[in-house]
Amino acid sequence: MNYLFVCLTGTNRAPTAAALFAKLYPAHQAKSIGMYSKNAVAISKHDIRKADVVVLMGHDVALAFRMRFWRFFQKQVSSPKAKPIKLENLEIPDLYNRDSPELIAILEEKFKQLTPF
Repeated sequence: MNYLFVCLTGTNRAPTAAALFAKLYPAHQAKSIGMYSKNAVAISKHDIRKADVVVLMGHDVALAFRMRFWRFFQKQVSSPKAKPIKLENLEIPDLYNRDSPELIAILEEKFKQLTPF
């Protein structure tokens, strides 16, 4: 399955989550991206279509995602021709630096809610 981890800028939570997920679950693909980005590529409809599971890192991301993509996402999931896409929210606040031990510990616990794969 293809997992797309999304945070606001694609610099801390999502890259840490995607790298850890790929390490723990190598049978699955994991990619990180930001809603808005200065240094990385920002999320697009194409990115959403390619994912089997879109994992939003927190409420801040969920709000931004809803404002930017909610109509598109609803059309995508309701279309009989479109592949189903699952939307998850890990509810991790934007308080952690990339690869911080605290963030990794939280992610390891939160990944359990993404199962079954």
